[in-house]
Amino acid sequence: MRSWQEVAFCRRCGVRLTSGGIAGYCTDCARELVAHIKKVMPAETARVTPVRPRRASESRRAGGLLYTTRERCPVCGNTFDATRVAMSRLRVEAREPDFYVRYSPLDPNQYQVWVCPTCGYASPQGAFSPLLPDERERAAAAGLRLREQGESLLQDLLPIPCGAPGAEPSGPGAESRAGAADSAREGAEEEYGGEQPVGRRPAGGTGDGLERPLSAGGAGDGLERPLPEVVSDYARALYFARFRRRPHGIAAGLYLRLAWVHRARGDAEADRRLSALALEEYLKAYEGEDGLPGNMDEHTAAYLIGVLCMRNGRLQEAVRYLGQVVNARTAVEPAVRKMAQDQWYELQQLWQQRQGQPRDAAADMGERRPRGR
Repeated sequence: MRSWQEVAFCRRCGVRLTSGGIAGYCTDCARELVAHIKKVMPAETARVTPVRPRRASESRRAGGLLYTTRERCPVCGNTFDATRVAMSRLRVEAREPDFYVRYSPLDPNQYQVWVCPTCGYASPQGAFSPLLPDERERAAAAGLRLREQGESLLQDLLPIPCGAPGAEPSGPGAESRAGAADSAREGAEEEYGGEQPVGRRPAGGTGDGLERPLSAGGAGDGLERPLPEVVSDYARALYFARFRRRPHGIAAGLYLRLAWVHRARGDAEADRRLSALALEEYLKAYEGEDGLPGNMDEHTAAYLIGVLCMRNGRLQEAVRYLGQVVNARTAVEPAVRKMAQDQWYELQQLWQQRQGQPRDAAADMGERRPRGR
């Protein structure tokens, strides 16, 4: 039985792959990308010396938990050392309904974003792939603007300043974002009785002259990166996501992973605020024209939205989205359906607490009982 994480989708258009695809892309997207690469690569290859991949024994560090690979920036064509986490060497401590997995001895989400040291382009590892010509042009212009105006452009993307847990938000758009997150948090506290349910920077900097080494003396024997640097990387990736196709899907994943980073460090306030922003972006991707991220199908997205609605106290919306999964008549990944059914019954208990009535909450919610239970 395959889990939802193993379903193959095109990394570019999100179409489900029936035969494995071509390097993670459907046939049409692969054909377009190959044509684009043939068009732009000859001029670049004349200036860039081919890079031989390092041997594993040379690139591994930190006790084998981290290793580097040579990656090419899809914007400027520069190659650089990107850090990856050896997931097979991590131990799973816990799993939570919103797909958060707690690992030890380090949190891999703090290494999830790669930043090009030449042009400053940033993207999550899963989306650090060749861009379409219009995407590349917009990203290059955005990177130039970011280098000229500085990181003040990033201040309105997050509800909290870098590395200051629980601090007040700053920036021109941060006040409205923090207000939305605070209202969601207040609703959640009312529903839950005041309780909540439960890339390493490449060597050479980011084009701004800053180098970001690993912190010493942190959790995991120096493997925990300083929080301001992690937040800065995510803010850069959120900034460049605006100029990509399906920007809401990319931003939603970044907000959620950054919420997990704060959750792993015990900052519940930042976790709630960022989860609320992730929910808004997932709703825009699910209901809008952008479409879902390439690694997520409709039922998985509905389940995750329902769970995030529960975490933010929006129970009516949680009923709607979880109900779409538990009562779906089309094929649903068994693992996703099972998780949705578990959350459905927890939602019933929360609904009973809101209504103050001991009777079956499914009738009050106006939804059928989930099949198979």
